[in-house]
Amino acid sequence: MFNQGLSLEQAPPISIVLRFFILCAFFGLLSGLYLIFYGDQVALQMSAVTIAFVHLLLFAVVSITMIGVLFQMLPVMTSVSISNALRVAKVMHLLLALLAVALVASFTLNLAIPLAISALLILGTISVFIFKVLDRLVRLEHKDSSVVGFIVALSSFGIALVMAVVTALNYSDISIVAYDVSRFIHIRFMLSGWLFALVCAVSFRVIEMFYVSSPYPKLMQSYFLPVLFIILIIQAVTATFSLQSAHHIDMLLVAAVIIYVLSTLKLLYNRKRPRVDVTIRLWYIALISWLLSAVVYSFGAVEVGFGAFVFGLLSLIYAMSYKIVPFLVWFHLNAKGVLEAPMMADVIDKDYLKLHLYLHILLIPLLLLSLYMSDILAVVGAVFMLTNSLYAYNIYRATMLYRAYLP
Repeated sequence: MFNQGLSLEQAPPISIVLRFFILCAFFGLLSGLYLIFYGDQVALQMSAVTIAFVHLLLFAVVSITMIGVLFQMLPVMTSVSISNALRVAKVMHLLLALLAVALVASFTLNLAIPLAISALLILGTISVFIFKVLDRLVRLEHKDSSVVGFIVALSSFGIALVMAVVTALNYSDISIVAYDVSRFIHIRFMLSGWLFALVCAVSFRVIEMFYVSSPYPKLMQSYFLPVLFIILIIQAVTATFSLQSAHHIDMLLVAAVIIYVLSTLKLLYNRKRPRVDVTIRLWYIALISWLLSAVVYSFGAVEVGFGAFVFGLLSLIYAMSYKIVPFLVWFHLNAKGVLEAPMMADVIDKDYLKLHLYLHILLIPLLLLSLYMSDILAVVGAVFMLTNSLYAYNIYRATMLYRAYLP
């Protein structure tokens, strides 16, 4: 089951993905602290603090973590290895952490020049990685759904970062493309092209592998993400002429989310191994959040739809990391010949996993209340800090368990 269609012998050092998951927890803690101190300002639509918090979540917590996951998934799922992976990961881990703090601080303090510089440095740091990986992926003779998905996601990430720089330059009175247009394109390629497409590309393989489900329909695997990318390109071109017309194309992106959610829910519901654990519940929470996001967004509740989408992304990060980390601990210990290596189910304490799940679920009513009572955001921040503290502890314990079994 675990090596079906995978190249596990090319798996990178386990320390790579662990350091990115720990960084995810750190920025999650910082996000909670940010809400405690700035919750009243975050509640204000389009305030500088709101934009700072959005980037703290979507770049520092989600995107940087996804980059870490790529270091693990690329060689395993596509046979594309990253040269000097550990050294590259360490450099990117440090630089992106520092630049994420600089980016959020620049937004919070409304500093135009530092914001533009931070955006340019982020683009420079990530673009080299994107170009090298894309070059290797494009050169592959056999391109399955995961390879195509990674190409779509990374290409979209590159476009989103370029538009981020263009948007940041507008703050410094350097106008290349109209602010509303660059911001519109940046958001679509970041959310739909990078984050959503990457989740799809990974799930096309891991849903079947980890949850013993049927595969996604061949038609969906072959055409879903390329069509999504074409829609985003058409929308971006349209936006340069008419933002109003480009907004109408959002309904196609909404439809894409609904198709993916319903397809994945069907696979998970009909999976061959009906056992329910914390990760499967987190997947259900994520998918239902995305379904809610698509529905409310189509009815004009943009902020609520965006919030539900981000909540779904966080749920997926927790779900995937709680599957990936135990698997990697088990796999690497076995590869080193450790006969008494723990089973995957024993790597992270089940009670702590359940506690994390309950804290994550507690955020749902609190976030709903915050729509009417902005003061509740400080409580949301406190619970989010607890959630990420527990998440950090679980990843740390898994790391210590791995080291304890090494000779």
